[in-house]
Amino acid sequence: MIAEKNKFENIIDILAKILLVLVFAVYIAVWAVVQKDFLVAHIVGFAAAVAMVAAVYLVSQLITKDMQAVALLTVGGVAFLAVWALVFKTVPVSDYQVLIDGAKAMVSGSFAQLAADKTNYFCFYNFQIGYTAYLALLMKLFGQSLATLKAVEIVAIVITNIVLYKTVRIYCDQSKSFFVAAMFAVYPFIFIGSNIINNQHICMLLEAVAIYVFLKYNSIYKYAVCGAIVAVAQVLRPTAVVVIIAVFVCALLQGIVQKDKTKLAGAVVAVAVYALLGSGINQAFIMSGLAPYGIKGDNPYFKLVLGLLGEGVTGQPSTSAEKTQLYYDLEFYNFDYEVYKNAAKEKLFSIFGSKELQERVLFVKQFTIKYFIGEIDNQHIYGGVEFPSPFILKILNYTGMVLYIGSVVLAFVKTVKSKRIISDSNFALPAIIFGGYFAVYLLIEVQTRYRYEQYYMLFLMGLPILYNAINGCCNKLKKNY
Repeated sequence: MIAEKNKFENIIDILAKILLVLVFAVYIAVWAVVQKDFLVAHIVGFAAAVAMVAAVYLVSQLITKDMQAVALLTVGGVAFLAVWALVFKTVPVSDYQVLIDGAKAMVSGSFAQLAADKTNYFCFYNFQIGYTAYLALLMKLFGQSLATLKAVEIVAIVITNIVLYKTVRIYCDQSKSFFVAAMFAVYPFIFIGSNIINNQHICMLLEAVAIYVFLKYNSIYKYAVCGAIVAVAQVLRPTAVVVIIAVFVCALLQGIVQKDKTKLAGAVVAVAVYALLGSGINQAFIMSGLAPYGIKGDNPYFKLVLGLLGEGVTGQPSTSAEKTQLYYDLEFYNFDYEVYKNAAKEKLFSIFGSKELQERVLFVKQFTIKYFIGEIDNQHIYGGVEFPSPFILKILNYTGMVLYIGSVVLAFVKTVKSKRIISDSNFALPAIIFGGYFAVYLLIEVQTRYRYEQYYMLFLMGLPILYNAINGCCNKLKKNY
């Protein structure tokens, strides 16, 4: 029986390893192809990355207590991001401006009219209502000052850094845990957009807490808590669904290979709580009048059409945040949502002809994969103002790209060296989440800033290995000298 169990687990682990190796190999290969023309810039970025890693490592050697780490991450993080907010004085643009205006309408009591209007942004992008309600709540509690909203973004990111520390601390000592969290805190693609009003910040915090709960505790209740947390996160950002799928898959596979009924039941509990709470929240929005059609996105076809075709059903390009390709598609069909959905379905099914399918595969390969994986994070353009120094931005961007691909390589190495993948929750859960986001963005519209959640997973998987390597080198030097 034990031999059969080990054999089955070996098969699962081999399959998991093959899949992860392929995904990480794609990331490394695409990055190399896209970034090969920026060799000199990457030399500068590499030097800056080495300096950053060395500085954070030296500070981490001073950390011997959890209170020290948390205090430094808190005080240092807030101070760093506050100064950054003064340097990069962002203003709301694009969807962010629309969302803030929507939140102000909620506060004033006029939002329901917008959400009921089929020609309005909040009707055809009804999944944005959840985050808009969150912004409205902040405005009711703290006022409508942009500075206050930015401060909340900063607080969310700092708490995320602390949660990252606590998560790594489950299986590592204080110094290593601080190193991982502090590196994330000073990672350019995190702090550059720290004061941009962005649902990724608060959603990532909730996802980070769910991951911590999953890894920290062993009782059946943790699955219910994870389901509840992700249900709330999904209200703020729909792609959080990837996390609950990962929790389900991880628990299910562990339950099967370990013959653990608690984990098998936990997989079901997590999804059940997520579904029930999510439906309850959706119904609450309907009953409140804020979302007469609910907050569960009713236009997944558009996301798929845009992701696979690169344009809407009619091909009319967006002209503003509110007059998007979806708006013009709906306008063409007189804002009859059912007629539009049928047209979108037909458009999607039409790509499965042999010639058309080849073109779509080529599009995904040349644009989606190449752009999403290989290009520089674009969140700085959503700051709404010109970046203070183009030269500094270039250094930060290439430093970010070096650390990004470095963490991918480290995660790749970890995968290859791991004897057990599925049973090692500390690695398996972030790996499944990382792969899940990769799979999702193969199909739907992408921006390079959508890698935000993947950065967190990569740091969880790869940065402890980097710390071990540095520590090993330092210990050898001490012995020799």
